Amino acid sequence: ELRKAYGEGIRKLWVINTGAMKPLEQEITFFLSLAWNIGKPGEKTADVEKWTADWIDRTFSGNIGKKTAVLLNDFSQLTNERKLEMMDQFAFSQTADGDEAVTRIHTYERLFREGNRIYAELPEAERPAFFELVLMRLHAGYFTNLAYYYGDRSTLANSQGKKQAALFYAKEARKLEDTRRRMLYFYNEKMLLNPEGFPPPRAAMMPVCTPPLQIEKEPKLCVTVWNNEKELSFHTPCTKWLEIGNAGGGSLEFSIEAPDWLELSCKSGRIETEARILIKPVEVLSKKETGIIRIAAGNTGESVELPVSCEIEETEEDGVVGADGALEEALGVIGRGGRDDGQAGRVHEQALHTVGVLRAGAEGGAH
Repeated sequence: ELRKAYGEGIRKLWVINTGAMKPLEQEITFFLSLAWNIGKPGEKTADVEKWTADWIDRTFSGNIGKKTAVLLNDFSQLTNERKLEMMDQFAFSQTADGDEAVTRIHTYERLFREGNRIYAELPEAERPAFFELVLMRLHAGYFTNLAYYYGDRSTLANSQGKKQAALFYAKEARKLEDTRRRMLYFYNEKMLLNPEGFPPPRAAMMPVCTPPLQIEKEPKLCVTVWNNEKELSFHTPCTKWLEIGNAGGGSLEFSIEAPDWLELSCKSGRIETEARILIKPVEVLSKKETGIIRIAAGNTGESVELPVSCEIEETEEDGVVGADGALEEALGVIGRGGRDDGQAGRVHEQALHTVGVLRAGAEGGAH
């Protein structure tokens, strides 16, 4: 936007409202550097990522500039899709495009983990500054988006009849709110900053959740499918999913029978809430295949049959159209609280065991 202004002849005076100055030291420095050097030969601000990497290396030891600049660039692009202060219910769908929201959570988790790893590599004396200038925004973005994911998941599960799942996600959303509150306590009190002069970034709070009013005593089978469809169909060698939920109380035992040309991430288990089962064709098939996926609940006698078909279109260039399995890892990120699911709660568990920053905040009596 500044380059656009310069190109239109706005070159005498630029004004910026920085808000909190201390955590935006890098951004303010870039603004001033760009204003001073724009249009000059060899302008260093022409490559934003390289400029950021150089600034980080001048500020911190360990030659962490390049990887930190990539983190900040990825974070900015992701968060600019929806500012933290503008987060709201159902901002990103969990039923369209497979699960649009969870792919974002997967990216935030990656940024969160990589930021923590860099923080742990720094000398003790440099960590508070890195937390303030880099890590806090990564944590705030992750905690806020994950809390809203769980809130939306609670409402969705309740509407699908999965009452225990709705309650589970409502509790997880509140835990994330508490985690973020502890982080802010650390920022305001432990880092000895003036929160009035250097306030933390704004963010939306208290995502809407829909806990159930009542949960039936007996378990009950509930099956939902990718994009709310009535059947699964594959036209590219990609990964889709079905979800097995418990619409009642107690535990539900399930088993799945599927055609041998399909690969499933799980074929049996016991759940209290829900489990997402990833499904993909085992290989590119030479002809159209059709079949039935049968999901049975062993302790209730219920069963559901789901039609499935696969017809991979071939091309002369690469053999198949849209060969893409990119969603597979992202779709499996969020565990659904079932005891059989090894990834259940993994994302939230990581959020609650950060690099010691949040524990430090808790020691001060944040309640």
